[in-house]
Amino acid sequence: PMPQGGNRLLIMEDWIRSFTQAVIKAREEMRAHFTAEIREREALKTAVLDASLDPIVTIDQYGSIVDFNPTAEQTFGYRQEEALGRKLDDLIFDRGSREAFNNLLHDCLREQQRSTAPVLRTLTARSKEGRTLPVEVAIKPVMLENQLLFTTYIRDISERERQAKEIVSLAAFPGESPLPVLRINRPGVVIYANKASDSLLDYWGCNRMQTVPIYWKRLVEQVLNSGRAREVEVTTPDGIFSLLLAPVQDLDYVNVYGRDITAIRRAEEEARHRQNELIHVSRLSTMGEMATGIAHELNQPLSAIVNFANGCARRLRLGIGEKEELIAAMEQIAAQARRAGEIIKRLRSMVTRQQPVREDVDLNVLLTDACALIAHDRQKLQVSVESRLSRQPVIARVDPVQIEQVILNLLRNALDSLRQQDPLSRHLVVSTGITREGQAYSRWRTTGPASRRKCSSTSSIPSSVPRRPAWAWGSPSARPSSPTTMVE
Repeated sequence: PMPQGGNRLLIMEDWIRSFTQAVIKAREEMRAHFTAEIREREALKTAVLDASLDPIVTIDQYGSIVDFNPTAEQTFGYRQEEALGRKLDDLIFDRGSREAFNNLLHDCLREQQRSTAPVLRTLTARSKEGRTLPVEVAIKPVMLENQLLFTTYIRDISERERQAKEIVSLAAFPGESPLPVLRINRPGVVIYANKASDSLLDYWGCNRMQTVPIYWKRLVEQVLNSGRAREVEVTTPDGIFSLLLAPVQDLDYVNVYGRDITAIRRAEEEARHRQNELIHVSRLSTMGEMATGIAHELNQPLSAIVNFANGCARRLRLGIGEKEELIAAMEQIAAQARRAGEIIKRLRSMVTRQQPVREDVDLNVLLTDACALIAHDRQKLQVSVESRLSRQPVIARVDPVQIEQVILNLLRNALDSLRQQDPLSRHLVVSTGITREGQAYSRWRTTGPASRRKCSSTSSIPSSVPRRPAWAWGSPSARPSSPTTMVE
């Protein structure tokens, strides 16, 4: 209520003054509050700009720089003081990208009233040191009370482009490979094959996105189910390939990596041929060294044949001798002829050039034949031989010619070791048998006087009974999984 009396005007003036002061105070408080909020927002925006991983540059409508964040300083090598006031296109873009940047800026000027998303453009920037780098640029207009500014976001994409090029290069790697590279899924469909795989596809009789033959389809399934890589060898009209099937179980397909091994197989075949030639020459050399003994061995049955034939002829001319005596003499002639034939047969088998052939043979027979070939040298050196051959056949799957040569060389070495000993103490023991592990062995041992050290040699190979992989004492006719030859 308004007070009564003549001082109403004064009272109202005081009340208006108090109300005005309250309004001014409230306005100042609101201004301070809004100013603090603006400062906080500006500080937050400044912190965001400063902490940004991408360069952010603010320019006016004429393209002059008004703000240059720290990331832009690190990327382009300019300090903020150097950049402020300069044209952005002249400062960091090369000649070819300046026009594109200005066009992008003009587009933003025309569409500043629209709330459209910034448009990304890929340009080429240049640092202070002259280093060029690909960048993505986006411009966002910012309207102030009396000024139009543009926030320019610049992202260095050099690392991304390098990775993209590397991915493209890796993707092109199988296609550029001169070796076959294929990808086959579980149903057996060839989902990828490079140019070098054409010969394999022709061999299989299928094309890309078609199914491989049933054998290879099952092989792919086996590899995927086992989860282990498998290597197979394929002979095609274009050559010999070694294929490595590597499973990728997560994606249910198999990568096939081919390798042309035609040259390797040819080299191996040439090496085997040369080795066979060397073995043949070695056999001829051995026969040459034993020529005297062989001639002596062959001369004995031939002499016996001549003697028996002369005796029969003389008896027939003189008309003496019973029928049974002549038949017995003829039988002796046939026996000595067979003996000579066996000697010649063994010689022919030793010197004839032939490919290694593995077969089941009895080591007792091989050792007996080898001992027969050294009979003359043994008698000449007055070496007594004790035979302890197994009563049961000692069967092994080997090349008989090569094994007989090995036995013959070792027996001749044994005779050489006895040359320096007293003739009365020259003794050679030969034996054969099968160990508990199923190894067929032949053993020969030379002994001298009690004061001298004994010398023995043992060779063993997997026996054919029980059936196991056979090999031939280092001969090329067979390869062991682990060597068991032992020489003491």
